[in-house]
Amino acid sequence: MRKVLGHLVLVMFVLHGGFAMPAFADAFAYVLVGDGTVSVIDATLTVRSTIKVGAGADSITVTPDGTRAYVINPCGAGPCGGPNSSTITVIDTTTRTVIDTIKMRQAVDIAFTPDGTRAYVTSYNGIVSVLDTSTNTIIGSPIALDPVNGGAATKIAMSRDGARAYVMDPSDEADIWIISTSTNTVTGEVYLGNLIPLDMALAPDGTRLYVSDVTSYVSVIDTTINQVVDRIQVGELQRTLPEHVAIRPDGKRLYVLTSVVLVIDTTKNAVVDAIPIGHPYAIAITPDGQTAYVTASTDTRTCSMQPGPFLFTFDPFGDRIDSVPVRTAAGAVAVKPLPPRSFARARANARRIRGARRPN
Repeated sequence: MRKVLGHLVLVMFVLHGGFAMPAFADAFAYVLVGDGTVSVIDATLTVRSTIKVGAGADSITVTPDGTRAYVINPCGAGPCGGPNSSTITVIDTTTRTVIDTIKMRQAVDIAFTPDGTRAYVTSYNGIVSVLDTSTNTIIGSPIALDPVNGGAATKIAMSRDGARAYVMDPSDEADIWIISTSTNTVTGEVYLGNLIPLDMALAPDGTRLYVSDVTSYVSVIDTTINQVVDRIQVGELQRTLPEHVAIRPDGKRLYVLTSVVLVIDTTKNAVVDAIPIGHPYAIAITPDGQTAYVTASTDTRTCSMQPGPFLFTFDPFGDRIDSVPVRTAAGAVAVKPLPPRSFARARANARRIRGARRPN
């Protein structure tokens, strides 16, 4: 009997435009669930494991080599905002067990250097801390984004070469701070014009940073000059703030979560499609670019806009949707990279299983 997730929807769709082939049965997704657990799910949307991490967890990130998942709980160790109030739960993705718990103050988001040896953790108090992932301990002095005015450090994105980390600060006019990871110092800033940023995604080649904001625009930042060079309007298309964004590994498509999933052609900086997933919450794309996992709350395929609980797959190539009931609210989602040779086997498994589910 299949296990189920939550009052939201986990949607898996196959990305296209240079990436064809169905989703992989072994491409695991890690989904935070409202009951304080992480559900480990394969490409057929079957729950393989359930890992307890504590109620209130709201962020999960998988290391570049896929061996660990780090789950942030802002108030996991005491009253929110207090010393060491946050916890970061470290999961071994091979054994699917918790192997460590790190206490920090007001942790928000985490990004890893490409070799996985360092993790940069943002905090609401405007501090970025550096973790040695071999010991899961803080090394060096905390990096203060703005020692004079304070501020807050929320979302963080790491460049592919690991040389720079981009940190979002919604409380200050300098909305994006740039950290050099060689010196662990702030080396630059990007102004967004007094806008409040919500989320960001860095292009694979590192030349563009896409930042969504409360005015329902996505700002395009040229990171070679650290200036906004374009703004893409998404608010009038769907009346929901663009709270989450993700970019495909080839950099050609940006996915913006509003009341549906909007697709932006990054060569034109224009919305070119809308995927009918109602009120999506979070999105993660596999490193090979072939599969996206989305948590959401409404099935927009029905005329009545029937709300959850649902758990379903979306395949634009075959116009194929599989759905099952779900139980408690799902939230953030992350994906585990697979060795290249695993994809052929997973592809065959996904075809076999999905074929068996197709109605007569």
